[in-house]
Amino acid sequence: MIVILVALAALIAVNLVRGDLGGLVGLVGLGRSGTWVATLVLLAALLSLAGYALKKRWDGIFIDERNKISLSRMQLVLWTLLLVSALFTAGLSNVSLGATNPLEIVVPASVWALLGIGSFTFVASPAILMQKEKAGAPERLASISENLKTADGLKSAVESRGQVVTKGSPEDARWLDVIRGDTNDADYVDAGKVQQLAFTLLLLIVYGTAIFNLLKPIAAITAFPPVDGGFVSLLGLSHAAYLAYKAVPK
Repeated sequence: MIVILVALAALIAVNLVRGDLGGLVGLVGLGRSGTWVATLVLLAALLSLAGYALKKRWDGIFIDERNKISLSRMQLVLWTLLLVSALFTAGLSNVSLGATNPLEIVVPASVWALLGIGSFTFVASPAILMQKEKAGAPERLASISENLKTADGLKSAVESRGQVVTKGSPEDARWLDVIRGDTNDADYVDAGKVQQLAFTLLLLIVYGTAIFNLLKPIAAITAFPPVDGGFVSLLGLSHAAYLAYKAVPK
């Protein structure tokens, strides 16, 4: 609890100390954009502490109940980090600049749509896997276990809940889990996950750059940049295809 309070105090201090110059980091010439990056790093560190407390790993926030690093969980966490840190910096900067309504910041519907798509996938993905837990074990479970032990150097046995392949402990979670299958294809690359990961990282980088550029001038922030509707539709189709493929028996 003390660590959380200290982290929150640091977040507020970084943004409010000389907020008229862009925040604490602005004092060394990095401006308000640098303050936002510092805020993003502090929030990420706070989530890392939470992950370590739960899973005894710094990336534990990304590990799901299967003891795997989850793509849908990673997407939701990264989008939340990006938007919350940007709103945090923009809101406190508006306070420093004397804005009448510092939180009167318009977030375009397209941005909320992106977060909504990620949230829906985060909820729907476990629900689909839960249905597959009612079936028998994967036919290839023995070979999947052998392949993953060799590839990942696992310390616990690979098991299954119905068709869903699981690992024995959070210690065995690997970042390659993000692009692997979930059932009879758990030791193969899932092309749908690769596509979705690529789209997500591209959008995070592009939108993060837009936020960075928005925060450069020292002026009150009234709106965040929009995202092209075509890209939102493309990402939505990618998520739909990913969920449909996950639901199909392997």
